[in-house]
Amino acid sequence: LADEGFEVVVNCAGLDGGRLAGDPNDTFPIRGILLKVDAPWQKHFLFRDFTTFTIPTIDAVYVGTVKEDYEDSMVITKNETNKLWCRYLSLQPTFKNVKVLDHFVGLRPGRSSVRVEAEMRKTEKGTEYKVVHNYGHGGSGFTIGWGTALHASALVFDLPTTEYDEALADTAALEKLTKAAEEAKAAAKSRVARSAPY
Repeated sequence: LADEGFEVVVNCAGLDGGRLAGDPNDTFPIRGILLKVDAPWQKHFLFRDFTTFTIPTIDAVYVGTVKEDYEDSMVITKNETNKLWCRYLSLQPTFKNVKVLDHFVGLRPGRSSVRVEAEMRKTEKGTEYKVVHNYGHGGSGFTIGWGTALHASALVFDLPTTEYDEALADTAALEKLTKAAEEAKAAAKSRVARSAPY
């Protein structure tokens, strides 16, 4: 990308973030499963631990999970579904007759620590570019993703990474960031259009 004129590459590739960054040994899958259930009356989160909880959304309710480090199987067994369901029923007995509508498996991007930092690199042709890394959130992306996104954005635009409150409150600064991002996007589209073979 740098040889095509892009000055910054943001690496927020989740589980592949480490592979793209060159540290695949430091990233690993954390397997989890969710059951989608028919319980529209459930409007509150219930949480016993990282493996027994309810997540109500606008149009569905989910029960979870398993948390298996270094496990990447995308197959959900009947045994683990039953174990999860029994564990959840001990927390919420009113779900005894609730129907399970669907089930999902996902892989969270684990790492020994979240990586949010910038580094300068060079292409084989000698073009310098900045890489901003933002990956390795494990099962905490939902809670810390907002902060790491702010931090990564500041790194992209060479802004201080210590004054998020001021940055969020400063609409002029946010508009400036938005405008800069839109200009960068337009410039990138223009470069791609100019290099198209047609």
